[in-house]
Amino acid sequence: DLDNRVIAVVGWTARRQGSAQLIKAAPVLVTTMVALLLALAFGGWRVASLIKAFEKNERALGRAVRDAEAAYAAKSQFLANMSHELRTPLNGIIAMTELLHPRQTDAETREMTSTIIASGRMLEHVVNDILDASKIEAGQMTLEPAPFDLDATLREIAHLHSAAAAEKSVALNVKISPDASGQYMGDSNRVGQVLSNLLSNAVKFTQEGTITVSARVTWRGLCVSVS
Repeated sequence: DLDNRVIAVVGWTARRQGSAQLIKAAPVLVTTMVALLLALAFGGWRVASLIKAFEKNERALGRAVRDAEAAYAAKSQFLANMSHELRTPLNGIIAMTELLHPRQTDAETREMTSTIIASGRMLEHVVNDILDASKIEAGQMTLEPAPFDLDATLREIAHLHSAAAAEKSVALNVKISPDASGQYMGDSNRVGQVLSNLLSNAVKFTQEGTITVSARVTWRGLCVSVS
């Protein structure tokens, strides 16, 4: 009351004690703990399996790299051997044809021997390009600029494909504008290689008409085209 005297006492007995609730919840708690332990055990087993698989793959990758390096070395050796074996008879063909060329008495046979010599030299460049394949893969391909006559280069390459074009009754012309004619500094072997590939395709896929190799000067520089 207002005088701080006790006038009543309230008391009760708990019907749901905490210990009883814990006992009832024990199965659920135990089940949850067991599930967690099983999940941890499975996770550990899975991690161990992944580590073993990674180590296995790493060993397999190492073997694959070693095999690839061995194959690359074998390929380089093969190309070197093949280029050497091809050069020996090819040099003989070119040398004998050069000796035979001045002995020809008529223009037709002299033209034939000239074509053989030019084709042999072109084939020699191709053989050299076989060795360049390894340089291309290694990113070490370089151009070898030197002075060359554009007119002679274009006409020589065109002449190599003139016989194939004539067999299909297709005309093969070379047109060089006056401002493009003359000497240039560059890799004539690469120019001839690209032009020869274009002409080869042009002869192959042209059934009738005319194939024209042209050279002209544009605002960007020298332009050589096959049409």
